[in-house]
Amino acid sequence: MKEYSKAVFKTGFYLCIFLDETYRTTSILEIGNNLKRLSESNDFLEKMIEFFEEAIIYRIMGQFKTEFKKLRHEFITNQLTTLPESIGDLPILRDLYLANNQLTTLPETLNNLSSLNNLRIPNNHLDSSAKNMLKKLKKKLKKKGVNCWLRMDGYDK
Repeated sequence: MKEYSKAVFKTGFYLCIFLDETYRTTSILEIGNNLKRLSESNDFLEKMIEFFEEAIIYRIMGQFKTEFKKLRHEFITNQLTTLPESIGDLPILRDLYLANNQLTTLPETLNNLSSLNNLRIPNNHLDSSAKNMLKKLKKKLKKKGVNCWLRMDGYDK
């Protein structure tokens, strides 16, 4: 079920950015709202078929016929400048990948992530207090027996 859920999320997300070049959120609720809004346009079915044709071409030939790959890369890099405080409301979160963004600070609620096993946050602009908080979080998790792999600024800590 988890893999199915992931596949639905990814399909919805990629469909959103394929159909709307300005789309830039990974919230599942926003993806649903955006797809609903997009479905009301007259050419939605035609655009969906084009999206799936792109996916099939990529699967067969290993390349996109448009700049979809570039659009995806631009989306997943250098976008985040802050994290919401609500990130700490995800106590079962095990993996968090935040590489290649513009983060300078981190919310204190990150300390609530008691199940975190893997945190990757290299190539950001973290200030010293954010780095110190991450080191403390790693120590806290280690005391609980969790071997958290923390990577920031391009090297292991």
